[in-house]
Amino acid sequence: RWVKRYVEERQMNKQRINDDLCYIIDKFSALAHLMWGLWALVQSGLSQIDFDYLNYAKVRLDCYRKLRTILFQTIST
Repeated sequence: RWVKRYVEERQMNKQRINDDLCYIIDKFSALAHLMWGLWALVQSGLSQIDFDYLNYAKVRLDCYRKLRTILFQTIST
């Protein structure tokens, strides 16, 4: 919703911006999953809070792996 409003306010090419912006947002969401997964792994060894950090890390890292396969497959190694 905010993307639509952002594009409208700036009178940009809606289709191109939406496609490009959605692609970038998807890539950053993959990186957010990676960050929170790594954070949870660290917290599992440090935190005194009763929370299943390892399971949370697994869920987040699984999401990252799925998105990585889809979004980053064009990068050559």
